[in-house]
Amino acid sequence: MLLLLLLAPVLQAGYIPPGPLYRCPEKPLLLFPCECEAAGDSGLSIRCENSNLASLSVGIANLATLNAPVDRLTFSKCHFS
Repeated sequence: MLLLLLLAPVLQAGYIPPGPLYRCPEKPLLLFPCECEAAGDSGLSIRCENSNLASLSVGIANLATLNAPVDRLTFSKCHFS
C-alpha cells in the first residue's frame, strides 16, 4: 500500500483518443496518380493531379478496394478530352 502511495504522483492516467476512423493506405502508390491528403472520421480526402482519364480510372478503382468513404475528391490539372 505504501508503494502505491509513493508511485501515485508519478503514474498519470489519461485518455488517449483513437486515430481517425478511416486511414490513408500504407502504400501510397496504390492510389497513383492520386494521393491521400488526409484521413478522418467521415472519410478520406483524395487529390488527383496532372493525370489523364486512363490513369485516373486505375487509381479510383484501387481506391474502391479500400472500402472507405471519400469525404473529398479533388481533380486538378487533369486532361480529359
